[in-house]
Amino acid sequence: MKWYFLIPGLTLVVLMSYIDMTIPMLIKSAIDLGISTRRFEVVLEYAIYILTIAVVSGLMSFSARYFLARLSQEVVYKIRLDAFYSLQNQSLDFFDNMYLGQLISRITNDTERISDFLSFRLRMFTYSVLSMVLALYYMFIMNTLLALIGLA
Repeated sequence: MKWYFLIPGLTLVVLMSYIDMTIPMLIKSAIDLGISTRRFEVVLEYAIYILTIAVVSGLMSFSARYFLARLSQEVVYKIRLDAFYSLQNQSLDFFDNMYLGQLISRITNDTERISDFLSFRLRMFTYSVLSMVLALYYMFIMNTLLALIGLA
């Protein structure tokens, strides 16, 4: 099986999560260094940084989705192939007790759930957990007291 799609896919999700969490810090700096001091060239500079990060994040998101979707399709293909070979090796008595339509429906349903988990749910779970941890980290970096009050 081609599990080597998992490593770059999850690595890109981790990087994307970190990069997305830098945008609020850049906005903070743009407000503090640009808007507060009425230096709009600084605001423009930070706006370009934010747009660049958004484009890079979008490319990373696309790449992560590609790698994890490719992984899920490889896994589903292997499972369906194994199920097909297993069904071919069954005796005729097995098919007398089991309806073929029900069997195919089960295989299709179960493999689609696996595909959904590997291509979407794993990516979103990783991204969500890392985003939450990084948000808490940045909250404590910026203002520990306010972060503690917010968590209480």
